[in-house]
Amino acid sequence: MPIKQPMNTGIKEGKVVIDFAEADALWNGMSMEQQHEAMCIMFEPIMNKATAMQRALKPFSEMAGELFAQNYDAGDVVLTCRAPDGKAVKLDFGDFLVVRDALDQPLT
Repeated sequence: MPIKQPMNTGIKEGKVVIDFAEADALWNGMSMEQQHEAMCIMFEPIMNKATAMQRALKPFSEMAGELFAQNYDAGDVVLTCRAPDGKAVKLDFGDFLVVRDALDQPLT
C-alpha cells in the first residue's frame, strides 16, 4: 500500500493554497455522482444567496412593470430620499429596468 502524502492544498498562514495537479487528481478520481454532489455542495450557498436576492428584488421588478404601463422614460426619477449624510439618493425608471432585466436571467 502506498504511503499517503500530505496534501499541498489547504489553508496555510491564513491563505487558501491550491495545488491544481492534486485537485485534478482528486476530481478525476471521483465518480460522476460524487462530482455532481461536490458541485451541489460548492454552489449551494451561492444559489441560496441568488434566490434570496431574487425574492428581495421582486417588488422592484413589479414596480418596473407598473411604471412601464404609465409610460415612464428611463431617466424619469421615480423615488428620491435622503441618505444619513443628507445627500439625495434618486432612483430612476432605468434603475428599475436594470433590476427587472437581471431577474429575467436564469440562475443556472
